[in-house]
Amino acid sequence: MILAVALIVMGPRRLPDAGKQLGRALREFRRATNELRYNLEEAAAEPRRRPVADDPDTQSKEVTRTAQSAIGPTEAPLATPPDDSKTP
Repeated sequence: MILAVALIVMGPRRLPDAGKQLGRALREFRRATNELRYNLEEAAAEPRRRPVADDPDTQSKEVTRTAQSAIGPTEAPLATPPDDSKTP
C-alpha cells in the first residue's frame, strides 16, 4: 500500500532515487547510533575519577598518595609545605 502511494506521488522515474536516498539515510542513522552506543559503553567502562580538592595541601597529599601507590613507598618521607596557619 505504501509503495503504491509513493509510486503515485513520486512517479516511476523518481522512486528509485528516493529509495536510494532513504537507504543512505538509514545507514547513516544506524552508523551514528552504533557510534553513540559504543561511546556510551566505553565511558561507562572507564573508572570514575574523584573530584580534585580545592585545598593545595589536600591536593599535595593526594598526589603523594597516588605516586606512592604507583611506584611504592619512598624511603624518606616527602617534604610537606610549611603550615601558614601557625604564624602570628
